[in-house]
Amino acid sequence: MWTNLGKIKHGQKDLFNDMIRKYQQPIAKFLMLRGFKIYEAEDICQETFIQITSDNFLSQADKDKGKFRSLILSVVKNLSYNYLKKNNSRKKKETAAMESSTDHMTDESFNECWAFNIIQDALDKLKAISQESKVPYYDIIYLRFFDNLSFEDIRIKLGLGEKELRNHTKYANRKIKCIILDLIKQYCSSLDEFQHEVQSLSKYWEF
Repeated sequence: MWTNLGKIKHGQKDLFNDMIRKYQQPIAKFLMLRGFKIYEAEDICQETFIQITSDNFLSQADKDKGKFRSLILSVVKNLSYNYLKKNNSRKKKETAAMESSTDHMTDESFNECWAFNIIQDALDKLKAISQESKVPYYDIIYLRFFDNLSFEDIRIKLGLGEKELRNHTKYANRKIKCIILDLIKQYCSSLDEFQHEVQSLSKYWEF
């Protein structure tokens, strides 16, 4: 992603749009979990992208100091503070609570939100595959890992034989993992970055 920032600086709008597509949703979700309304989260997202692609910011950013996502978090945190200071529509108690929440915007909490966004995208893709193939891969994953049903409960609920369910489960597990890895590859610019991302984010899923 660091390489793409340099290209964005030189006017490659397709890369700028691609960056927005990848980062806007997890940033907005992260902010809304901390009390920001959807339109406020969208405003902060927009300002984040404008700031990190500005000439002055790019000239000062140092890719050796950390991950690109950590850079985004620092910008989001500062913009959140500024937004709360300028916005007077909230009660003081509510503003104080949100400022406290902003204080606790950590890499770990942002990574968690980022990972869950990837998982949701992967589930949406798996659901599309299930609908096209008419095989309940999505239902198997969801019932097992999100509803915490046992193998037997899933078998009964879906009306499948034991062998059939085992085969579908093996495929579903492999497929969701492949989808997640493909999604991570899309925003990594090197093998080292990809391997580090997989290592740091894999703790958030059990597939």
